[in-house]
Amino acid sequence: DAYTATGAVKQVACANGKYSADGLLDCPGTVATGQRGEDANGDYVATGAVAAGDCAAGTFNADNLGDCDPCANGTFKAAAGTGACTGSVATGQRGEDANGDYIAAGATQANACAAGTFNADNLGDCDPCANGTFKAAAGTGACTGSVATGQRGEDANGDYIAAGATQANACAAGTFNADNLGDCDPCANGTFKASAGTGSCTGSVSAGHFGATS
Repeated sequence: DAYTATGAVKQVACANGKYSADGLLDCPGTVATGQRGEDANGDYVATGAVAAGDCAAGTFNADNLGDCDPCANGTFKAAAGTGACTGSVATGQRGEDANGDYIAAGATQANACAAGTFNADNLGDCDPCANGTFKAAAGTGACTGSVATGQRGEDANGDYIAAGATQANACAAGTFNADNLGDCDPCANGTFKASAGTGSCTGSVSAGHFGATS
């Protein structure tokens, strides 16, 4: 279809990669690499574009012919623009959206794993620290804290947690832990433990007495 300034009998949509803001000329606008063709609402259109818009944060376009694609897993782009996803998610971090939630592709930022979590590479979400380990603060490091025998893994509130612990504390009075993998267990009938600590229930309830909690 040939363009004509006057005497037109029909309208023809601008081709992919071109746009016209007013319909008066032969689609003079060119969508640049890193942009996309858009309609009057700012939505992507392959043909019939009225404007060219830069790719949003977390997206890129390697040419000027299609829609913007999400940044690949392990990369991010912090702001809208024509550039590529040059940000790199480091080991011990995760890709996140603008709200700080994990996202595999289309990340706009990268942040270190939270306390109690780690990431052995840069491609997925942060995983909870394994049972028997903990990590006290946010950072890119691994879960190097070790829950000792007679302790238990705990969350930030001091409650027992099997995986994802941020701290380790000794078993309370009246309880013990024979290893470092589970919660503290109550002292068996006929035994007691007078105070918090990593030791076992070495106290023995003698004849004429009974075990009590206070």
